[in-house]
Amino acid sequence: GFTADGDFMVDVHDISGRVRSVPAAGGGKVARTGGTWVFDDIHVGLGGTRLALDGKVNGSIDLRFALNSHDLSLLSADSRGQLESAGAIRGTPGQPSILASAHGKNISHAGLAIDDLDATVNFDPSPLFESRVDIHVHNLSYEQRKLDDVDLDRKSVV
Repeated sequence: GFTADGDFMVDVHDISGRVRSVPAAGGGKVARTGGTWVFDDIHVGLGGTRLALDGKVNGSIDLRFALNSHDLSLLSADSRGQLESAGAIRGTPGQPSILASAHGKNISHAGLAIDDLDATVNFDPSPLFESRVDIHVHNLSYEQRKLDDVDLDRKSVV
């Protein structure tokens, strides 16, 4: 049987159906062996939204991900907008290396609204590496507060 720390593997191929009347499909393998989580070619689609995940997590992290959504309301009923994001996370939870990008338009979720988002993160905690974070947001609002433009461009050696 299943236990909180037991090993298991689930391998799904070409599953499809409908969720909230929207076509859904996916597949991939998820496993936990000896405390190591493995995500092998996980791919899930819901309408115009695609999510992909590949890699493993134990004492260290080696994950690759991608999200492409033309309609964020498919992920959360009260959300709106478009978001594309992809990247990789490697290292340990305390010292992660992150290489990722995100681009979004007309995003709305839980009182937060963003007209345009462009972000790139190239972060490595190694003192030999120059990390860089670039985030540009146009028309950011949260409840009654609004900022026309937010630009963060940071380079540094950690």
